[in-house]
Amino acid sequence: MSNVNFPAKFQGETKTLVFPFLADLPTGVTISSAVVTPLDSTGTDPTPTNIKSGTATVSGYEVRQKVTGGVVGIVYSLNCAATLSDGQILLQRGSLAVIPAA
Repeated sequence: MSNVNFPAKFQGETKTLVFPFLADLPTGVTISSAVVTPLDSTGTDPTPTNIKSGTATVSGYEVRQKVTGGVVGIVYSLNCAATLSDGQILLQRGSLAVIPAA
């Protein structure tokens, strides 16, 4: 499993996180689908899945997930599972801190 450290996002900001899989894809294999699952890794957020906005999308060798809101001071772990055209499943974990807007 690879790790991605995303730049912090402001609480009121909506942004797209990108999980790059190019280095992990075998030749001729593509990403068929992907699921991103957020977890609260520090502090307390009773509903960490609410940081997700919509579903993950696949763009070439990247998986993209919009995130919004979140609790200030929490670092979220986002697990990305990419299902490949040959049936393999590759995993990446991203870390995203939420900081105050002003």
